[in-house]
Amino acid sequence: MQFKVGEWIVLSTVDKAVLAKCTKAEKPFKAVIQVPGGDDEHLEFKGSDVIANLGENPRFGSVHGLTIEPLRRTVRHEFWGDIRLYQVLDEVAVSDFRKGLKRVQAKIERNKFPVLPLEVDVRHPKGKTKGMFKHRPTKDTDLMTLRVGSDDLVEGDFDEIVSHEYAHGLWFRNMTLSERLKWVHLYHKFVTLIHVTKKQLDGILEDVEAENDIGAFMRGCDAETLIIFKECLRHIKNVHSLDKHHLQMCLSLNESIGDYWPESLEISEKEIAVDTYAHSSPEELFATSFSFWFSGKKLPKVIQSLLDSSISKFTKG
Repeated sequence: MQFKVGEWIVLSTVDKAVLAKCTKAEKPFKAVIQVPGGDDEHLEFKGSDVIANLGENPRFGSVHGLTIEPLRRTVRHEFWGDIRLYQVLDEVAVSDFRKGLKRVQAKIERNKFPVLPLEVDVRHPKGKTKGMFKHRPTKDTDLMTLRVGSDDLVEGDFDEIVSHEYAHGLWFRNMTLSERLKWVHLYHKFVTLIHVTKKQLDGILEDVEAENDIGAFMRGCDAETLIIFKECLRHIKNVHSLDKHHLQMCLSLNESIGDYWPESLEISEKEIAVDTYAHSSPEELFATSFSFWFSGKKLPKVIQSLLDSSISKFTKG
């Protein structure tokens, strides 16, 4: 297969395929594998190792099980740290992205919040997640990943996405354990524990065995029963290491699944005070609340009160 310097190629190595950029197209052939945030790996390869040539500007996607998303360039920013651009942005998007970062930075500085030790990866949109934060306690910097499209770069939306990830940095780098614990307690206030009686559990077991088909039972039961049944399945998975299809084996042979069935169960209901994602953990409750406040959205009084308290402790003197 032909290739030239500057082209991205997929190489077959001993244990896996790798994406590399050709740096020498005469024998001995040479290429470089990008290592984000680290030292790039240089290697020699044979012509027979090349299983795909993706050209100089490969599109985002998947080839031979590899995610194709090469680093385009790195920009050093005094506030945000190294910004690594994997996504190809047009001129308008680049302008909107710069304005957005500048706008978020300005508000952080106006409030005298701390500058965080960050690296920022700008990747292609993928799924519903717009951002991700990785705390790296053994390194000097944390990693903020933004998966934003052109529609996400408008004022308000972009500010909320970036400030949400910035808030995770505050949680890990600037919030005391005692302050974090306040958010744990607040998070728990929105959780209601419900005790499922043995009579309820026995009734569901009886109905499942009478149906003799787990899928049909789940499709036909009411919403409350379905919640309890899913918790029963989770209990059986955790305690007995059995999955739904194992239980179906028993039912298909008219055998009882009572030996695996829980005798008591507690389930939780969550009151959604901010949004669903915020109530996935205390950390997300804080980060989402911070980003709502940052982008001008209204919060319930009890959450705003604790957020005000936490924010006052981040402010530099």
